[in-house]
Amino acid sequence: MDRTNPKAPNPSNEQIAHDLAIAYVVDGWRSEEIADQNSVRVYLSSYRRFLAELERLN
Repeated sequence: MDRTNPKAPNPSNEQIAHDLAIAYVVDGWRSEEIADQNSVRVYLSSYRRFLAELERLN
């Protein structure tokens, strides 16, 4: 996605939620708050939470 192009399509709520969930998990790894074996569970729960919040805001 080219954010420097003003004609580029806007990302979907699903894409934004995915990006936020990935960032959340990576931050958890760096701070050692999320263990590797819990990554998928944390990703899925945070994705659902971010998506619900984005849809609520629309």
